[in-house]
Amino acid sequence: MIIDKMERAAKYYYLNENFKTAFEYIESNDLTKLDAGEYKIDGDKAILIIAEDDAREHPGNKLEAHIKYIDIQMVIEGFFGLTWKALEECENIISEYDPEIDAALYSDEADFEIEIRPGTFVVLMPEDAHFPQPPKSKIKKAILKIMM
Repeated sequence: MIIDKMERAAKYYYLNENFKTAFEYIESNDLTKLDAGEYKIDGDKAILIIAEDDAREHPGNKLEAHIKYIDIQMVIEGFFGLTWKALEECENIISEYDPEIDAALYSDEADFEIEIRPGTFVVLMPEDAHFPQPPKSKIKKAILKIMM
């Protein structure tokens, strides 16, 4: 997992050939004006999902892990928590990996929670089991799906 400020995004371009395309798209578009939905940046190689969510109850222990895509999560408006645990330490499977949704789910307790605020991003690799927490107030966020 990587946590950093948007102004330093370029230093991570070497991690995946699609990072540069995705972050340049983010920088050249006003995400506050985009409606909720999915935007193809470069076919299936880089996808932007704009999501809006209202305050709601916490669902309990739940972690997800992806294989096909790297998740990059960022806040456009508001803030939310994100829990994390190393995937190799997850033992309690809720559902096996489903390639249709690119996710496996686990009920293990997370090791820690971070708070994501505007101007920061979090990169979640396949070895990072994670779960975006329900917001405490209305939020708008961006999720970049970067093909491995």
